[in-house]
Amino acid sequence: MKNFLSAAACSFALLVSTSANAYFVRPFVTIGPAGTIDGLVVNSATHASQGFNEATLKARSAVSLDNGEMRLYAEGHGPNAAASAQGVMGDTLTFTGGAGTSVDVSFGLDAILNAEIFGVTPNNSILSWNIAVAVFDTGLVDHTNWFGNALQDDPGDIAPVFFQLLNEDLGNPSADIVDYELSESIDGSFMLGSDNESYDFFYLASVFGSASTELSSFVWDGENTATAGLDVAQGVTVRSGSGVFFDTAPTNPVPEPTTMLLFGAGLAGLLGTGFRKKNK
Repeated sequence: MKNFLSAAACSFALLVSTSANAYFVRPFVTIGPAGTIDGLVVNSATHASQGFNEATLKARSAVSLDNGEMRLYAEGHGPNAAASAQGVMGDTLTFTGGAGTSVDVSFGLDAILNAEIFGVTPNNSILSWNIAVAVFDTGLVDHTNWFGNALQDDPGDIAPVFFQLLNEDLGNPSADIVDYELSESIDGSFMLGSDNESYDFFYLASVFGSASTELSSFVWDGENTATAGLDVAQGVTVRSGSGVFFDTAPTNPVPEPTTMLLFGAGLAGLLGTGFRKKNK
């Protein structure tokens, strides 16, 4: 069953809190009942990672606006072990020259789940995943409140231009889970009303495991990966607050290199992030 708000998603709503920003990355891991590591970076680096590694609990999260990817990993062994890897990122995108055309939004999570049980009814175990995308008119929400507003659980909330949430709990399995392949994606679109439109984009992905007295271990391997995609009509220019997230704005000309060092810098400038366009 999908499109319900899992325990992990509920807990995530409590994690989204701090000051306003134009772009951000937020790798976030939880270990056990109370341990958290928050790697929020605002208006600075466009990628960041956090992790925890011990014998019975492991969690890793890496988030990058540079390539629109999140890499997530959570592992737990023993009764009552719990761990999660969560990623959030956001940026402001401005679309020029696209009046009457659509912006196609996608976000997919690929992961492998393995879990081993002691008995046949491992009650109270949780093996959940979540992905979400929300788009708002600029300046109405930020990384402190976008998720709650997107859920529209209060009549006073600010409505998003686009929002999709997918999640599922595979807990309480009746047999061991061996190399379960998760491949889920959000796909949708919204229209541009004029030739100069700006929106705030937010992305969320998480994997979460919580064992019980009968679920002996779990491994969520989502390091290959959660990936964002964006399609616009031919001729539409996209600019981002970060300068890297789906940004197609012309760059300043790179002078002809005179040294090997300058040549390397020029080459790096040519290796932009992947971006697909469609004809309309």
